[in-house]
Amino acid sequence: MKDKLLQIIGWQAKLDQPGVEPWHGYRFFEGRTDPGIVEAFHATWGAATREQILRDLAGTMDLFGDLARPMAGRFGYRYPERVETHVRVWIQETVPDTLS
Repeated sequence: MKDKLLQIIGWQAKLDQPGVEPWHGYRFFEGRTDPGIVEAFHATWGAATREQILRDLAGTMDLFGDLARPMAGRFGYRYPERVETHVRVWIQETVPDTLS
């Protein structure tokens, strides 16, 4: 899922800075991306405890949705809220005490 998150962060950077290539791999990522997004992205990587992994998953999903919702609107699409809700419910049912 991190590759999809990086992809949408790149799209956001291109929309906000037309004509500027955001980065190549991770090179220039931090310098050409909104600092708040960089901080939120780095916060999605963490220790390998069960609790941290679940927090990282929730953070990744939250950040992706926060970026994808307005981007979908900019292109005239609706964000698939029902799909996201379905995935979150599935995770909660599969791994108790998660994403609450």
